[in-house]
Amino acid sequence: MTAEWDPPTPLFVPTLILLTTATGVVSSLGAPLVPTIAAELGVSLGAAQWTLTASLLAGAVATPLMGRFAVGARRRPVVLAGLMLVVAGTVLAAAAPAMARWSDDLSLGVLIAGRVAQGMALGLAPLAMAAARDVLPAHRIGPVMAALSVGTVAGAGLGYPLTALVAQLGGVSAAFWFGTV
Repeated sequence: MTAEWDPPTPLFVPTLILLTTATGVVSSLGAPLVPTIAAELGVSLGAAQWTLTASLLAGAVATPLMGRFAVGARRRPVVLAGLMLVVAGTVLAAAAPAMARWSDDLSLGVLIAGRVAQGMALGLAPLAMAAARDVLPAHRIGPVMAALSVGTVAGAGLGYPLTALVAQLGGVSAAFWFGTV
């Protein structure tokens, strides 16, 4: 255990599992929505694809940067800041389709900006694993790492069909509101 951390509370591991599961769901919001985004916003499939690409690029940049900034006692503030960005991005993405009445390009730009903020979610799972490694006793690290990994994959696995179903029933905006929740 490092000196920067207090002993974990009973909710520490469940909170990390919830974090990795939620980030898995949020990271899966893009792919099943691309055709619906193109149809709802009146843009080409190639333009709508940028909503997925932008999120993945942001995650690729954010993950090592967040890891670098989240050293020791700064891990918690970086995780909280990352969560706030993800929530803000999801709200922005949910609001973007309503802007289509003014301009499809504006709506797509706002949606892409929201998806960039959502890309921060990709850096949160490694931070959750690092926090568990730093805080937990050695005999608990392996099982908790497995649970965090399963949480991430389960979140993504649940995210694809649920997002597609919500989008089919309520549109793109509803799918992103689902991600916000």
